[in-house]
Amino acid sequence: MDRWDQVGRSAAYGAALALSPYLLIKVAWVVGSLVGVLPIGNGFGLAEWVVLNTVTVGMAVIGIALALALVRPRRLPLTFGWVGSGSLFAWSAWKLPLTLYVAMSDPADATPPEDITVAVVLHLSAVVAGAAMMRTLVRTSIRDAESQALREVASRLDG
Repeated sequence: MDRWDQVGRSAAYGAALALSPYLLIKVAWVVGSLVGVLPIGNGFGLAEWVVLNTVTVGMAVIGIALALALVRPRRLPLTFGWVGSGSLFAWSAWKLPLTLYVAMSDPADATPPEDITVAVVLHLSAVVAGAAMMRTLVRTSIRDAESQALREVASRLDG
């Protein structure tokens, strides 16, 4: 395993580890609000609060699974990775110029973001994250195909 593979593996484990506290907090909020131990957020009913936090629990689980899938990629996790990276890239790639347009032109029927700097950083980060995921997934797929081809050539030469 070369140095960059080790860096990528460490980053994948680090990403999974970084999402773990978020997952645990969200699970605690759902369970605590259902049991009546924890308060429900302002402006939410019990059902809304549980649904919102359950959805974010699912998102955290998917994020951890994708991070761990990058350690040992397989077809199904790579498919989710492609969808995720495409969604991040495509969604924010059109939303960034639209947000800038709304902020600058201030049309009557649209509400500009409260802080344009935060909106720009958010969308740029999503575009960069989506592009980085695509690059990682493409690099992983190419590397797997190359290693498989090398094994086949070596087995033919030995055989």
